[in-house]
Amino acid sequence: MAEKKAVAKKTARKKKTSGKLAVPKLRKALWDKAQRLLEESLKTEEKQPEFETMPLVTIQEKAGRAIQQFLDTDGLLCALNVNERTLTYRIARCLEDEFPNHDVDCEYNRKGYNDTKWLEEYPNNTSTRDTTGTTAFPDIIIHCRTVELANLLVVEIKKSTNPQKDKRDKEKLEHLVKGNQYQYTAGLFLEITTGIDILEEDVIFARGYWITKADAEPKAMKVLARTKGTLPKPILEHLVRHGLTNH
Repeated sequence: MAEKKAVAKKTARKKKTSGKLAVPKLRKALWDKAQRLLEESLKTEEKQPEFETMPLVTIQEKAGRAIQQFLDTDGLLCALNVNERTLTYRIARCLEDEFPNHDVDCEYNRKGYNDTKWLEEYPNNTSTRDTTGTTAFPDIIIHCRTVELANLLVVEIKKSTNPQKDKRDKEKLEHLVKGNQYQYTAGLFLEITTGIDILEEDVIFARGYWITKADAEPKAMKVLARTKGTLPKPILEHLVRHGLTNH
């Protein structure tokens, strides 16, 4: 009986050990396959176009049209006072229409192919469960995913009803534009009128300011876009029913 137990334990150890060894072998096999496919792809693919840069004024005009498009089509989301990440996604979709030759990403966390995006000057104590927009990853970036330093525009978005201070967002933009790590052509801090604030102003504003390498000091906030005319009926209905309690 004792011999049978010893044999059973020995067999179990072998199975356990073989399982541990199988994982690295599998990973290496997958890595070899990926490397082979990449080499084959590089032999046949055409030369990739160079990253398309553009003047600051062009970036500002395109971004302004995208923000106006967002207010015209998604104003109800502002009235609903939804999570900032929802607003960010919808604004990014509008930016895609204006920048078709670039990659538009939300909270992108990669640098080139392998490195994780990080900031030397920015704290690391962030969480994916955060709903108030304090992560070190930018809300929206317009760039080329596979070309290092091919960075065009970085955007930080804040709701007017967000109790968090915007100092960290402004500092983040300063580092991303003026620092040596990423060298974005421009940064945009954007505040969207949301919730009960719409009742106070009778309009949905997108206020903000631009950051460039040449700026000596931060510029004052100004209106970049606004809803035109009377607010649509669905927005007014929601604000009348829920606006006073929608903080």
